[in-house]
Amino acid sequence: MDQTSEQNNNVEQGGDGASKVLWLVAVLIVIGLLVYVAYSSGFLTQRSVVANVNGESITEQDVEQSVLRSMVALEAQGYDTEDEEIKADLRKQALEVLISQELLVQAAEAENVTVTSEEVESQIELVKGNYESEDDFKAELSRNNFTETDFRSEITLQLTVQKYLDMKVNSSQIVVSDQEISNFYNQLVEQNTSVDEQAIVPTLEEARDLIESQLLQQKIAQQQSIVIENLRSEATIEIVGETETESV
Repeated sequence: MDQTSEQNNNVEQGGDGASKVLWLVAVLIVIGLLVYVAYSSGFLTQRSVVANVNGESITEQDVEQSVLRSMVALEAQGYDTEDEEIKADLRKQALEVLISQELLVQAAEAENVTVTSEEVESQIELVKGNYESEDDFKAELSRNNFTETDFRSEITLQLTVQKYLDMKVNSSQIVVSDQEISNFYNQLVEQNTSVDEQAIVPTLEEARDLIESQLLQQKIAQQQSIVIENLRSEATIEIVGETETESV
């Protein structure tokens, strides 16, 4: 066979492979163009973003992760998380919590509230102390759809938010009266004995500290809710398809 014939033969044999490569390149170009057009038109962005809080986005992934973590906690308590009504409620609650959290983070940043790495590490060690081993701790992270990096970020965020709320709500000035403790205790006794007349109920003095602590936490939470509501009233919150609050 002469050199020309051999070259022609090689071209014919390689032609099919070359065509496949060219076809693949063409497909990739088309896909790239479609993705570019989708993002340019806002189609993909609109599908992934479920809310904007003062211009900061909350995504579908954020909501889904929050819902999954709530489902893990509810399943541990015996709830049927496959119930569509429960799922809908969890999603609604998750979005509300994420909106409030974003408002608090923005407010904390505006007032230069920060936490140190030592504070974060201390809190992580405190959480780890609830588990018998490092492996148990990591297993719990996995069940809640957390990586260790995610968990560290979450702890940092929560400590920052808490520090901001502590600045705005002076818990040392919140008091629980003896009358409030007594009223709560009487309600507790009534509820327990209405279910079981033989129920063993602790005395007021035995339950006082626990009741006082619970009522104090309720009052602090109420004051914190007011802080959040004030932030919401001044914010621009856009939920997909609607505008919840206009800034003034």
